[in-house]
Amino acid sequence: GAINAGSNAVEIKAGGAILQALGTDASTNIFAGSADLASIFGGKSGGLAISANTQLTGALSATVGSGANFGGIRFKNTGAQPVSVVLVDNALAGAGVSFLNTGNIDSTSGYTLTTLNGGDLALLSNGNISWDGGTLSTPSGSMLMSADGSIAVKGALSSPVDLALSSTSSISVGVGGSVSTGGTGTAAFTAPSVNINGSVSAADDVGIIADAIILGSGSRTNAGHDVIFAASNLTATNSAVSAGHDISAAVTGDLRLNGSSFTAGHDIFINMLGPTSTLYLNDTTGLPPAFLWAQAPSTVNLSFPARASGGLVVDGLAVDPLNFVTVPGSSGLFYGAAKVPATFGAGLKLAYSTGTPDANITPPPTATPPTVANLFDAVLAAVNATSTPISRPFGTPVGTGGGLGPQAKLGGTLDSGGIGGTEGTFGGSSDEKSEHKDEDKDKTDKATGLKKQDDKPTTKKLSTCS
Repeated sequence: GAINAGSNAVEIKAGGAILQALGTDASTNIFAGSADLASIFGGKSGGLAISANTQLTGALSATVGSGANFGGIRFKNTGAQPVSVVLVDNALAGAGVSFLNTGNIDSTSGYTLTTLNGGDLALLSNGNISWDGGTLSTPSGSMLMSADGSIAVKGALSSPVDLALSSTSSISVGVGGSVSTGGTGTAAFTAPSVNINGSVSAADDVGIIADAIILGSGSRTNAGHDVIFAASNLTATNSAVSAGHDISAAVTGDLRLNGSSFTAGHDIFINMLGPTSTLYLNDTTGLPPAFLWAQAPSTVNLSFPARASGGLVVDGLAVDPLNFVTVPGSSGLFYGAAKVPATFGAGLKLAYSTGTPDANITPPPTATPPTVANLFDAVLAAVNATSTPISRPFGTPVGTGGGLGPQAKLGGTLDSGGIGGTEGTFGGSSDEKSEHKDEDKDKTDKATGLKKQDDKPTTKKLSTCS
């Protein structure tokens, strides 16, 4: 059945669950100006406490009581967004909050999604999402923001747990916008285009998978552990990227750092996969220094599995990485706590497609450089493996942007890619961090030819939206 209150308010309170009638999953159940639903004792294990399809533009609120053994809140609203959404799940177990709007979500300032005892949160749209404020709060679980259109972060987007943003169009973090995670949370971005002009900061890993990654002027990207990029092309302008542990980037086209820097507490892994792929440390002269700096004292790893030589431009001039010597204070390659210039065999390791002329050169993974399309798929599979489709427990799929899987092709240009430094997965749970170590220390990853990390479990995931 359905309730049609016109422009009036609807209020429903129940001791047990509030659910759609059988056979009405695809139908709108509540037509109203506003709606307030409350379940005191929640639902059953494996089910939901509150689930409804609405059509309203006023206030939407729903609460599961703290006396509920099992919770779960799911709403799908058709048309224009509600002016405010406050969904609070206080259940002891099975809690989770999901809100899907079939139209655009143009403002989130009145939106609150929260659980008291932990659970996943999901904010979804069949159109665009513009985040300009709001509250996301859960002591454990994960947060997913997914749109069939674009996602624009214009205010502070903060999550206490793993945060995944997914779009079939583009993701942008504006000049006044920021994305951050606390605790042991990761920040993951998947879209054909990702443009960072504000700041991104994660307590653990930052991972960005896109066709085009653009790090705009003044932007800052920081990770407590690893920063991981996979793209066709990555361009950074007057931007800074830093990681407490490693920075890894794999591109099929070019990586351009103009007046920009990559600074890693440990190693830097740059995997240039295309036959003409080039690392630019400033396209031209006259720009602020652009550099890679692997601290602690560690190594800059440059891999060119489809090239026989070259691949490096510094201040507009093509240089030979085998012989290039960085001038202190200028653009180039550095390593160690004292920021010493890295040269071949001393802080710099190289890999080309033409064998190993010296023991200091890390060999490519095979005699014929792999396409490593399998690795790119593995990264997405790792995300999807722990990203529950929106159909469970939150209702019907939201179209092409409901999960992270539909972005696998990212414009169709990323037909090969390697992440480097890690084994194709990133992020993860604190339990995994404390209980496991990589048993393959000092071995090379078969897909990338780069050294595996010794402190990250190979089963770690970028997000866990289950």
